[in-house]
This record gives sequence, C-alpha cells and structure tokens, in this order.
Amino acid sequence: MRIVIKIKTPPLCIPLRYGSLSFVSPPKRRRKLAAVVLLLALAGSLALWRFQRSGELDRWQARLIEHRLREFSGLLPFEIESIVVRKSWKELFSGKVAQLEIHLRRDAWRVKLRGPLNAGKIPDGSGYRVEYLPEALLERADLPDRTRSAALPLRLWASVGPNFVTLTGLGLETRSGASWDWPFFELRLEEPFLAFSWREGAAAMRGQVKTANWGSEARMASLQELRLALDAPMTLQPFSLGPALRGTLASVGGEALWKDRYLDLPLKLLPVRFAFDAALKKADIGIGEGASPPLSLQADLPRGRLHWRLSPLPLKGLLEQLRKTAGGALKRGDALLPLLTTEIRDGRLQSKGELAFRDGAFRELEGTVKISQAAVRIPEAYFAARGAGLELELSSRTGASGLLSAETLLFRAARARLRPTDFTITPREKPAPGSLLARDYELSIGESAELPFEIEGLPLSIQSLVGNLSPPSGDEPLDFTLQSSLRLESTPAARLLSLLCLPMKRVPPATIEVDFPRVDLGPDWLEPEGKIRAALFDGVAELGNLSLSHIGSATPELGFDASLSGIRLDKLGAWLGLGKVDGLIEGEATGVSFLSWLPIRYYFRLEAKPLKRDKIVFSAPAMKNFLKLISSDDTIDKIPDPGGFAFGFIRKFVGGYDLDYAGIVLSAADGFIQVRTLDRKRVLKESRESGRHFILYGKSKSGFTEFTMPLPGPNYPLIVSAPAMSDYLRALMFRLGMLKPEPGESVNSTLTEEPTHEDLKTCDPPAL
Repeated sequence: MRIVIKIKTPPLCIPLRYGSLSFVSPPKRRRKLAAVVLLLALAGSLALWRFQRSGELDRWQARLIEHRLREFSGLLPFEIESIVVRKSWKELFSGKVAQLEIHLRRDAWRVKLRGPLNAGKIPDGSGYRVEYLPEALLERADLPDRTRSAALPLRLWASVGPNFVTLTGLGLETRSGASWDWPFFELRLEEPFLAFSWREGAAAMRGQVKTANWGSEARMASLQELRLALDAPMTLQPFSLGPALRGTLASVGGEALWKDRYLDLPLKLLPVRFAFDAALKKADIGIGEGASPPLSLQADLPRGRLHWRLSPLPLKGLLEQLRKTAGGALKRGDALLPLLTTEIRDGRLQSKGELAFRDGAFRELEGTVKISQAAVRIPEAYFAARGAGLELELSSRTGASGLLSAETLLFRAARARLRPTDFTITPREKPAPGSLLARDYELSIGESAELPFEIEGLPLSIQSLVGNLSPPSGDEPLDFTLQSSLRLESTPAARLLSLLCLPMKRVPPATIEVDFPRVDLGPDWLEPEGKIRAALFDGVAELGNLSLSHIGSATPELGFDASLSGIRLDKLGAWLGLGKVDGLIEGEATGVSFLSWLPIRYYFRLEAKPLKRDKIVFSAPAMKNFLKLISSDDTIDKIPDPGGFAFGFIRKFVGGYDLDYAGIVLSAADGFIQVRTLDRKRVLKESRESGRHFILYGKSKSGFTEFTMPLPGPNYPLIVSAPAMSDYLRALMFRLGMLKPEPGESVNSTLTEEPTHEDLKTCDPPAL
C-alpha cells in the first residue's frame, strides 16, 4: 500500500519600498529560485552595509544627486559650481537630505545655497513634491569675505508627476519678512518678499519691498513700497520662454541725499510698464500714468538702438514736479535756483530720438526737442516771457541747431521781442569713445549780422553772438564764452532809467550813448570793450574799462574807469538847487573796484575850475548850501551871522565868494582811504609854513572875500576808514536830495526833468 502526503504552504510575500514580491506554492525549481533570491538579498545587504561603512555610499549618492541637478543646468542662466550632500542612506530612501549645499556662479558673482531638502507624495496622489529650504548668501568670487551679504531664507520647490518624469511645477519665495542687508553695497531691504511660480506653461513673479535703503549719511537713497510684477509663458521640456515677458514696476515714493543736496523723488507718478521678447534682446517700456504713458522707450539690444518718444507735456506740471523733487537740492548760486520761484502758465514740451550704443558704451544720439507757446515769469529777476518757443535738433556727430523765438519779453518796465533766430552748436572734435559729448563746441546765435531783437523805445542793436561752449565734465560746470557787439544811440537818461527801474528820484537832463565794439561774456562774467557816454550840463561823463564777474553770487565784483569833463557848475547848481555858481567840474576815477557792491579800491580826483572868470564863483546861498552838504551836522544853520556878513545881505552885496581852486583826491585800498588836496603853487608856501592843506582856497588881496577850507587833522595825507567814508557819502547823498533853491535864486527854465519811472509805470514783476 502506498501513502501520499500533500503539504500546502502559504504564499511567501517579501515587502519592498514600492511594492511586494510574492511566491505562491512554488514547485521545486521555484523553491530553489526563492532560496537564491534570499541568499542574494542577504549578500547585497552585507555588501551595502560594508559599502556604507567605507564612505563610498555618500560619494555615490552625491554623484547621483549632482548628476540629476546638472541635467537642469542647461535651463539655468548660471553655472552650477559645486554640490555638497550630507545625509544617510536611510534619509535618502525616506525622501530627505539633511543638508544640501549648492554654489552657483555668474561671471564674478557667486550664490551659496545651504539647507535641507525634503521629498514626498502629494496628498491627492497627483505626483511628488521636492522642497529645498536653503539660506542664500551672495558674494564676489574673488573677494568673498569683504563682499558677502547677510543670509536670505528661501523656499524652492518642484513638483513632478507620478512617473518621476514630467515636471508639473516650480517655485521660489522668500521665507522671512525681516530685514536683509548687503554691507558691501550699503544696501538694506525692509520686509523683502519675492515669489516666483511656474505651472501649466505660465510663469509669474511678484516682489515687494517695504523700504529699500542704500548708502550712508553723506550719500543715500531710499525707495518706499517698491513693487514688481512679471508674467510670461514658459515651458521647460523643451525649454521655451515667451514669446513676450510683460510686467510692471512701481513705487510709492523715494528720496535721495548727496552731501547737502536733497531730492524728493515723485516715483508714484512714474510707474513703469515693460515688455521683453523671449531672448531679452528687445524691450518696449512705458513710463508714466495713463493708458498711454507719456514717455515710451523701445530698445533693440542686438542692433544697439534705443528709441524714445515724449508726448507733449504741459510745462506747468513738469515745473511743479521738478520744484518738488529738486527744491531741497538747490543752493544759493545754483543756476537752477530761480526755478523755485518761476511761474509757468502755458507751454508744452515734446521730444523724440534714437540713442545708439555698443559694448556698454554710448555711440551716437539723434533727436529733437520742441517747446511751444511758453509763458514764463521769474519774479525775482523781474522777467517774463510770452509766446516763447524752441525747436532743437540734436546730434552727437554734428552738434545741435534750431530756432529760438519769443513774441514778448518783459524785463522790469522794458518790453522786447525776439524774432525767430537760428543758432548752431558744432563740435570742434569728435566725442571720446563711449561719450556723446565733445569737449569743446563752436556756438553761434543768429545767422545775420544783427540779432532780430527789438526793445520798444530804444534804438539798440546787438550783433550776432559767436563763441565756444564746454559741457560739464566731472567737477567742472558748464562753461561758455560768447562775443558780440552792442550799440545804443543817443537816448534820454530818464527814458533808459525808467525802463530799467533804477532807484533815482531825480534824473538829470542827460542823454546816454553806448558803444561797445566788442563784448565778451561767460556764465558769470561780462567784459565789454568801449565806453558809455553821457552828455549832461554841457559836459561829458564817460565810463570805460568795464568788467563784471561772479554775477549771481554773494560776492559780485565790478570794475571800471570813469571821467568827467566840461560839466558846467551853473547848470548843475541850478538843477540841484544849490544856487548860482560859475565854473567847471573835471574829474576822473581809475582802477575802481567794487566787491559785493561796496567800493574797495580806487583813485578818485574831483576838481573845480574857472569858466567865465579867472576864479570859481559861489553866490552866498550856494556856498551856504555847499557847506551844508559837506558838513556832518546842521552846524552851518547855527553859526551867528550879524549883518549877513557870511551869507546874508552884505555877502550878497559884495558878490559872494571867489575861489582860486577847489578839489580833492581820494585813494582807497585795503579798507583805508587817503585824502589829499590839490594845492596850487601860491598856496604851497603857506601850507609848508602852517602845515595846512586846503580843499577850498580863495583869498583876495584885501582879504574881504577870503574863504578857505583846510583838511582836518594834524597829519597829511588824512587817513579815513572805508566804512566811515561810506557812511559819510550816504549822508551826503541824502542831504543832496533835500536841497531846495533859495528865494531869488534863478533856475534855468530849460532844465526841466523828464518823467521818471514812478510817473510812467510801476516796476512790479511783469504779469503773464
């Protein structure tokens, strides 16, 4: 009898990481296969244990991760410089890396990323998510210690499909709202936030900084609420970006400080909208508010071209913004300081052109600028313009040319007109490589011999201007030198002074001529060749060797020479109300120098000479008034005069005072003034014996008409301080204005005064 025993074994199941391996009731060869698999598993485990103990596993894992990361390096705009992985085999198979350090390089700059990496299933089963939480450091590769930034916590993530092949999403964002510093650039960001994401073929970036500060106490800039938005189509397999990247950049405001110059930046009014092509080689940028920003820029990087177009903008709004922006940056003496008080009612500005560049340097510029129908008023300068226009064509190769015009120009009480006038600015040499400006230019204003400039009521002619111009460079400001000529035909002084609103209560009956065959001028100086000639009281006063420098500064300088000849004392005395005088006045002033409108150096000589008789004659009232003028108080009125011997009846009866000479010489330098007299030969002996020197000297043989005025003080020459002399002259001018003719003293009726500016019109700043 044969007995058969059947044994039924349960299924054998070996769990694996991503599934299980099962054996069910194997036959004999299957049992052998199972035994072999078990032996191989034991041997593999032993080999893996020895592999891990030897350190080769870490190196193998690092090479594996590095290989996978470098597969993506071709999609990145930087180089993966190095990768360091620190983890265990258990962490690797659990989807974690304790520390992954990656160094990225772009030109001279390096980014260090260091932090943990985690991977796991997405809860909805759509795939897996890898998340990298590094801290980022930025530095220069050649100076890492000096240029390293503070750590910036980041979160980088990627999602893949269940097959580990399809990339379904990417992202990057900052993980901290605290501040971030980069000391090397003196940069500090308050609450920086940046987020980048890519899903389903579309990439988006959003960034915001509460405050971005740059610089130190002497120079700094700050931006508030800076916001960035960027959107673009993008695919990774294969990589494709575009066809266009579009975004916006905006800020609530900003400020800047450079030494003692402060700027308030109106960035809220200047939002930026931009669009780039996929290769980042072409851009379309709009700056300003509205659906159509006023300033548009188009850049073509391969061709090296930048086009700009500025739509017509009201000058009034531009000036208001410029005043708000630069008001704290303008100081006394700045050329733009009048902008703080300038008023603009009308006018528009527009511009367009093209800028060429190559290898990061400018090459050429071509463009136009136009200002039309501008109405401008500068109250401090008593100046206004209506209907002003400018048409300007710019070229870095040929310079600039255009037309300048103004329908009405107002300066104080004067009214003028500038008809359309050509001007050209031509470079003397080519600009240096990388610069749009040459060092020197030829400047010409007006093509015809005479400028089409007219002032109502004045026979004035100005020759066209020619000269040189040097643009600002570094610490050197704008500089120019112009040459012209000017001629003013004989014009009543009252008319000229009234147009200029010069503060003179009484204007002598004179005519003025100006003849400057050559006039040289610059930004703050003026040097005319020629003379200003005034004909008055049958004589002539001339002003020459005129120079004016440091115009517009706190210490302007004025220099000139002057002369008087043939001035009749009878006509001058009648006009002043001095009284009857017979004689002439001669004089000169040479080497005169004013600083801050105060005389500091001069030689001055004033002398009276006989005219109709052999002596200078003063009537009694004229001599009394003369003594009142030169005295420092009212002593003359208090002197007893019994019988009118000095100034009364007796003196009038005998005929007044006869003078041999009268005159004085002043020399000023270094804050002091030497006072000398013009003693005649017959008086010199008396002066040597008595030690006295005379400003006025008149002595008859009988002695009855003797009148002398010695120079005060025991020393000769007399030394007077400049401030004391200035006070004395101001008092003298005040007393001169108070003179009135004595009763019975005739005044030439032909010496009537012409109307002054107070009679004609006021001198308030012209209204627009």
